[in-house]
Amino acid sequence: MRSKLCICSILLLTGLGIGRARAQVCSGEFGFAGSPARLIFGLGFNSSAQTYHGGLRVGGERVFGEAEFGMATYDVGGDAWDYGAGFGLQLGAGHPEERKVHLCPEIFVGLSSGPQNIAGTGIDYSEKHFAIGADAGFVLVHKKVIDLVPTASFVIANAWYTLKAPTAVDSTGFDTWEIVSLGVGLGFGNQVTLAPAIAFPIGLSGSGTVYGVSCSIKLSGKP
Repeated sequence: MRSKLCICSILLLTGLGIGRARAQVCSGEFGFAGSPARLIFGLGFNSSAQTYHGGLRVGGERVFGEAEFGMATYDVGGDAWDYGAGFGLQLGAGHPEERKVHLCPEIFVGLSSGPQNIAGTGIDYSEKHFAIGADAGFVLVHKKVIDLVPTASFVIANAWYTLKAPTAVDSTGFDTWEIVSLGVGLGFGNQVTLAPAIAFPIGLSGSGTVYGVSCSIKLSGKP
């Protein structure tokens, strides 16, 4: 049960960048030069859970960050509420808007509350998690009406979890594993981006491929 719960609460939020400070061109997004803030929305799913989220992303030429709130729905029964924040740094010489290849080291921290009373067993689940990794993006097409940026990322994820049962001592534990994800950023009119992605967990038993898509909308700034 542990791996099935963990895969959604952190993998869907970090492996796909749907909840990390996955911003800038490294993850298929527009740079922050034209706008310091944008709204984000997204969803992700695998064979056992679905995640929905929204948040706010802010940044400058080099440093960027994000805060978000989301909900996960598990097939075993029950929902969880997820909260998180992340920060990143865009590396490289020259102006970020003029480079073809971009690299961004990032960190993400968060917590999940639920699901409660899993499948009617009376067991409640919660976890805290931390992830560190990097995104890389290549600007394949950069036009006024459309941008196309293939991306890849590698993340090391860690989670501290607790299972509470009404008639037993609380069970706690720790997991660590890796996530490799691939995606593509599609930018439209320098205002809206759509980023489908696929993630592959490594070293987490019972997990499977995760699919997702995120959308970001500029709040202000020049077109």
